[in-house]
Order: sequence, then C-alpha cells, then structure tokens
Amino acid sequence: MNMLLSELQVLAYNPWAWAVVGVLALFSTHAVIQLLACPYARGTATISDTDMSQAQNSKAHPGARFGLTMLGGAALTVTGLFMIAKGISPAIALAAVVGGIVLIQTEPARLSIRQQTYAVISHRDATDEARENARERLRGSHRALASINVFLLLAVVAAMLAFKG
Repeated sequence: MNMLLSELQVLAYNPWAWAVVGVLALFSTHAVIQLLACPYARGTATISDTDMSQAQNSKAHPGARFGLTMLGGAALTVTGLFMIAKGISPAIALAAVVGGIVLIQTEPARLSIRQQTYAVISHRDATDEARENARERLRGSHRALASINVFLLLAVVAAMLAFKG
C-alpha cells in the first residue's frame, strides 16, 4: 500500500499527468459546448424527409460498439491500476485509468444521446408537445454527459492535488 501511495505522490508532480488532466478538461469542455449548441436539442436543426424516414425505420440499439467500448474501458482501467501498483510509467498508467473510467462512465450517456437524437428527428412532424418532450429528453442526455465529464475532471484534479500536498 505504501508503494502505491508513493507512486501516486510522484504522479502528482509529473507534468505528463497534468497533461492527462488537460485532455480531460478538453473532453469536459466539448460536452458542455454540445449541451449548449446541439441543434436538435435547441430545435434549430433542419430535418429532411430522408433523415426523418431513416430515424423512424432504424433503431438506435447499443450494438457491438457499446459492448466493445465498455470492455475496452474496463481493460484500460485494470491495466492502468496494475501499472500504477507496479510503478510502470505512472503518467501512462494514469492516462489508462482515467481513459478507462471516462469510457465506462460516458458511453451510456453517449448512447442515450444517439437514441434521443433519433427520437427528435423521427418526431419532426409530431405535435408540438411530442417534439418538445423529445428535445427535452435529448437535453437531459446532454446534461448527463456534461455532468459526468465535469465531475470526473474535478475528481481527478482533487485527487492529484490531494497527493501533491
């Protein structure tokens, strides 16, 4: 346990570890911008007949991408934890752990955004209430993704600062 704590303290002073935090900040910023600027959630997107027909006839099911992304995230997280415990490339290990956790935590929200976007597109000719409900569900999915990203960023920064001091 002492070895793990000493590795984490070394990591807190590693500039490459802070670069990982910077990348996480970029992901968080992108998620917040998408929350604010999504044309489908804002109701400003121009939806063609073809887009609407495709959205109505297709189902946004998880598929292989979802499963592979979740498995990849788990593998990255476990690999990174073992690397940290063994003192192997702490900055790369941190990147693996953070990347894995980000994948595991955000992929369900990304799937929900894809599904809700299809719902908004397929409701183009629905009643005003149905369209607004679909847009509100999409906004909720965007809020969830942005919240998760910002929370993960704050948690990583807090952990880094805790081991720095």
